[in-house]
Amino acid sequence: VDNPKSTYYKDKIVPFLQICEKYNFTSFWLLNQTMKGQMKKNILKRYPDITNGSGNFCDYDIDHPAYRKLWRNFLAENLPKVAGNPYIFAFDLQNEAGWKHGSRNTLIKFRKWLKKKYQNNIGKLKKNWGKERPEGINKIYGYPQNGDKSPGRFYDWCDFNEDRVCDHLSFLKNEISKYLPGRGFSIKIAGEKSFTGSVTLHGKKNERTHLNEGMNREKIAQTLNIQGCDVRPVAASRWGTHEYAFAWLGSAMTFDFMKSIAPDQPIMDNEWHSVDTVFYRNRNI
Repeated sequence: VDNPKSTYYKDKIVPFLQICEKYNFTSFWLLNQTMKGQMKKNILKRYPDITNGSGNFCDYDIDHPAYRKLWRNFLAENLPKVAGNPYIFAFDLQNEAGWKHGSRNTLIKFRKWLKKKYQNNIGKLKKNWGKERPEGINKIYGYPQNGDKSPGRFYDWCDFNEDRVCDHLSFLKNEISKYLPGRGFSIKIAGEKSFTGSVTLHGKKNERTHLNEGMNREKIAQTLNIQGCDVRPVAASRWGTHEYAFAWLGSAMTFDFMKSIAPDQPIMDNEWHSVDTVFYRNRNI
């Protein structure tokens, strides 16, 4: 990135597409695994704070002023070379995504979002936030998390976080489409993130919620054209099945939910842990 002598295209993209052509495969590119290794080291030398507020499987601050510049440069360097290539079907923009926190840049965006929502009226904001009242919008620090004392404040953070994530996804989709129009776009969301709220999948009280991670399937379905997921129907999974039993319930619920949101969109589960996960392995099953 930012390096005209970069060999990423020659070293990574060309061999991959040669394999696709050899075996007549189409490819589904996982985009967020791109800026790694030496490329990441070079980026950190120039922007040492760009990893503050990073997300799950996302190494960078999506609100950092340099973040979009880096992606524009990378895509402009590599994608024109593969424009029209028949072996590129779609892009998975983020693996098992989730953004619980943010950076200083995120906080500035959150304040601007609140000013717009409440029309810069601190009285309206205080009324909605209840006892947890800031002295002013510019004096808001930190991000509401699980167990926040103010439901209004927590809701505002979740709503804002979903908007900023969708804006991030729109940016990537639009930049890629400049060079490869008509492709599919998805973001992979773990299946349980659609259903885990105040109780666990086993019906027990849950101390953790995924609502504050920016994953709103309905908003994302309006932003992208493929619904991505990782449903994990493995035996003895968090869905509560016994070993040697297929955990179909979680898969069925996730697929039905996505189908109800966007009936015409295809569903892509490019992991589908039907035998094992990082939580469960039995090689003798």
